[in-house]
Amino acid sequence: MRRRSLAYVVCVALVGIAGFSLERPELVLLAAVGTLPISIVAMPAFYVAAGLVGLIPGANPSHSSGTEYVDATGLIITTTATGAPAQWFDISLAVIGVATLTAAALLNVLLLQAVAGRRRARRLGG
Repeated sequence: MRRRSLAYVVCVALVGIAGFSLERPELVLLAAVGTLPISIVAMPAFYVAAGLVGLIPGANPSHSSGTEYVDATGLIITTTATGAPAQWFDISLAVIGVATLTAAALLNVLLLQAVAGRRRARRLGG
């Protein structure tokens, strides 16, 4: 892998790490745009993986509960509590996200090398 290609992959990985660790979706989007066209497939794959990890017992990605009762004056009192996701769930999503973006950047490099190789072969053969 050439230095430029390696720099591109590292840059995408660093932007992804910053986006996920700082919870800045605009940085994640920037990394995803930087990995086009592979990110068209990679980002939906990330959300599928996130959904599957969310199915693991204890992940608690969207848990909420509530109670409702009537007080002595007849007023209905409603309380709700929303649970936070488990810490391992948040960390897992960040790791999966960074790995997905980094893999997309690597696949972009391989795709570009394959296209360049075919063009060279056509020029040499034709």
